[in-house]
Amino acid sequence: IILACWLPCYLAFCPGVYVYDINTQTDIIYGVWSISNKQPLIHTIWWYACILIEKYTGISELALVVYSISQMMIVSAILAYTIYYLCKQNYHPVCIWLTLIWYAVSPRLALFSIITTKDVVFSGLFLLITLKIINLLEDEEVFQNKRYSFSLFIIAGFFCLFRSNACHILIALFICIWIKWRKK
Repeated sequence: IILACWLPCYLAFCPGVYVYDINTQTDIIYGVWSISNKQPLIHTIWWYACILIEKYTGISELALVVYSISQMMIVSAILAYTIYYLCKQNYHPVCIWLTLIWYAVSPRLALFSIITTKDVVFSGLFLLITLKIINLLEDEEVFQNKRYSFSLFIIAGFFCLFRSNACHILIALFICIWIKWRKK
């Protein structure tokens, strides 16, 4: 539903919105700039994969199309997961529907989903980490669940790969959780 509602925004800005991070990352890919900590390697590799798809197909601007659509799918999947999370936590149906409607019709979210910057996916990962930590704070036993622990580890890994300072955020959060657990 979310992705379908964002399609008019994508069509209005087709093939996507080429902004500041991608300029630098394109320069890194073509050797104009050297790889640095400012632009995450995982995001640069993702963009490079999109460029390779364009290069091998010969279709002009396909890199931006592939990037934009893949990012829209990632962001809408993350937001759909938050709806699932709200349902699982037995939030009031009105709250769930209002959240879904907001996600689907907010022009900011639709536009944000097609902007070529590392901050988009990072923000979604931050939302996922937040939900996982809320789960952990509400129920310490959930950490014993292998599936939960694995998903937390994977999300935390990608979270750190998309922003170098994310590791500092995670360390601070886990110290706070540890302190809370120790007090019990």
